[in-house]
Amino acid sequence: MDEEKLKEKIKPFFKNDSWSLSHTINAAEWMKKLLKKETGNPKILITAIYLHDIGYNLKEGYSLDERIARKKFHGEEGSILAKNILEEIGDYSEEEITEICHLVKVHDELDNIKTKNETMMIEADSISGLDPSVEGSRFTKEDLKRYIDNFKKRRVPLFKTKTGKEYMNKLLVEFENKFLNE
Repeated sequence: MDEEKLKEKIKPFFKNDSWSLSHTINAAEWMKKLLKKETGNPKILITAIYLHDIGYNLKEGYSLDERIARKKFHGEEGSILAKNILEEIGDYSEEEITEICHLVKVHDELDNIKTKNETMMIEADSISGLDPSVEGSRFTKEDLKRYIDNFKKRRVPLFKTKTGKEYMNKLLVEFENKFLNE
């Protein structure tokens, strides 16, 4: 797996959305941190997290409602794009491509998370969504409040790994302090 090649391949998908590019690169770093303490295949999980949001096609300054509207389509569209990218790179077996594309497709289907790989995707993606160091435009304060309320209701219960829970709890406090308690 050539991470630099992956980064170059995903950049065009985020040319109008600096936050999502920063979030994606950050999510890959969080996946690496999770993998240091949890079991999983780095080639599959790191590749999948780099590709997880390429189907969004959002413009800078989008609202939370615009992101939610695209959410139900971006996994399916992203998995198709991911397959093309992986076949072009050529360093992945058919089985690896199938698993990576599956993870891209289902990573935001919160009611259907069942496998360890799916859990790891949710955790790395969610932790990065909380990380206040991610650069780029954020939602309005009202949207941030809605985002964090939804996060607590829908995503927090999906954290299963000890490591993921520890990172999430720490970043949840940092996020609220930086964006909601100003």
